[in-house]
Amino acid sequence: MTTKGFRRSLAATLVLCCLTSQAETLQSRHIEGVLGSSMDLSVAGATSDEAEAAFAAAVAETERLEQLLSSYLDTSELSTLNAERSLPELSPELAELIDLCRRWEDRSAGAFSCKLGGVRALWRQAETDQEQPNRRAIRALARTLKQTPLPSADSRPYVLPDPIELDLGGIAKGYIIDRALAAAQAEAPDASGIKVDIGGDGRYAGQPGADASWRVGLAPPEAVDNATVSALALADKAVAASGHRSRFYKIGRRQYSHVLSARDGWPVYQGAASYVVADSALAADVGATVLASLPPGDGFEWAGDQAGLEALMILEAGRQLASDGWRAMELSDVADADAPLLTLTYTIPKISAGKYRRPYVAVWITDEERQPVRNLLILGEQERWAQENPRWWRAVGRRDASVLEGYARATRRPGTYEVVWDGRDDRGQPVSGQRFRLHLEAAREHGDHSYRTVDLDLSAPETLELPAEGELGNVAITWSDGLPTSNVASAP
Repeated sequence: MTTKGFRRSLAATLVLCCLTSQAETLQSRHIEGVLGSSMDLSVAGATSDEAEAAFAAAVAETERLEQLLSSYLDTSELSTLNAERSLPELSPELAELIDLCRRWEDRSAGAFSCKLGGVRALWRQAETDQEQPNRRAIRALARTLKQTPLPSADSRPYVLPDPIELDLGGIAKGYIIDRALAAAQAEAPDASGIKVDIGGDGRYAGQPGADASWRVGLAPPEAVDNATVSALALADKAVAASGHRSRFYKIGRRQYSHVLSARDGWPVYQGAASYVVADSALAADVGATVLASLPPGDGFEWAGDQAGLEALMILEAGRQLASDGWRAMELSDVADADAPLLTLTYTIPKISAGKYRRPYVAVWITDEERQPVRNLLILGEQERWAQENPRWWRAVGRRDASVLEGYARATRRPGTYEVVWDGRDDRGQPVSGQRFRLHLEAAREHGDHSYRTVDLDLSAPETLELPAEGELGNVAITWSDGLPTSNVASAP
């Protein structure tokens, strides 16, 4: 078997691994050669016969679905459809996946697409020929594909419009994991927990033991030197990862990410390594693909709008962006891990002006030596706008302008907004010490400039309210007296 049709661009070390087994009744199997990769299965709270039947059913279902959905098997239903351009009727599985592709394309505003097979073929040919492809031609094809809808799967016959070539690489693996889990559950219905992991993406049903969660370690992308990015406690969740460093198109001395932008068909530049937790493996698979294909700031904003999805993104130099609920899943010594250390409510005032422009806002934290610790908010997506806040620019942006790629957001209308700090630095590591300084800066074209600071003593919880001043409206700040001790726990 081959996994090429399902494998995303993951660094070789960007692997999800279940930490050491946590229940005496946990029965596990490691199977090589599944989707060209490996499958790890675990069943808890079942007899040996039930567990063996569950293992066999999961493998059989995976093999069956590969025969339908692999783009690297010439005899698969997917390959036949791409080659012949039509089929009298689709199998229920391919039909379901096509409709899921349509839904996720809409849900991601086109960032996710199953229509890029032709664009990938151009990149594969360019790598074979060792000639950079024509960017104008690829952009034109990508735009045509974006404007060409994928027909509903209930069409009879099903006709694939030109120039679409179906590519299910960002969704099929998650779909197969979900189906393999269902097959295993049918054979071991009384099991307290079942795990299905294929090539690093996994779904974790139930619990591996009484009062226990599945403990899942997330290994880092190659650019990060810490041994483990995060360790999670999961129950009835799925996790997937996507990155840019191990799969690429190599043309001459240049390497191009295998993750393509649906907008222009070009490899993503300086994309983030992404980890996603969702209710299903399919949702986690798609979510990780979307985050890897968008600029980090746009991807993080999209993830925040998705119900039931939590994400961690690793940017260049190891900076981390974590969704609101991510830290609550981490194995940690903090008793109240989901409570923010600091909550900041700020107001962008409504100002009557003939040439009103939305303000550029920066909020960041420094330590006692005035060294940057954490960027909490940057409104203004380009360097020339970020420089409108000179204090932030001199302290942070001028030293490392690339921070804009991960943290910058579009400016916002007048209103009241909230920012939280979890006590970690920009690399996701717990900070040390008790005294910090919070900086707030706002500037507006054709307007004024405001800058305020607040000294934080984390040994003394407090709530402060600052009155409106210039471009900053009312500000309320509340902080507690607890710092996270670790964002990774050791395996028991």
